[in-house]
Amino acid sequence: QKKIREEFIKKKNGYLELATGTGKTYLALGVLAQLFTDNLIDKAIIVAPGNALAYQWKNKHLSEFINSRRND
Repeated sequence: QKKIREEFIKKKNGYLELATGTGKTYLALGVLAQLFTDNLIDKAIIVAPGNALAYQWKNKHLSEFINSRRND
């Protein structure tokens, strides 16, 4: 995942296409964290097809990500 994250940041765009259960959500959060840490972005828009994935991001992962960023 580290290699994929580094390649994504280097290219400045792309898609995270990985098999089910490989940690795409955590990889995406890692990319966001790195971009924020490096001051390459100051905000992000998260778009997800269907409600299930959007709720997963909002209710679990995004809350954890925001709380972890407050502790930095």
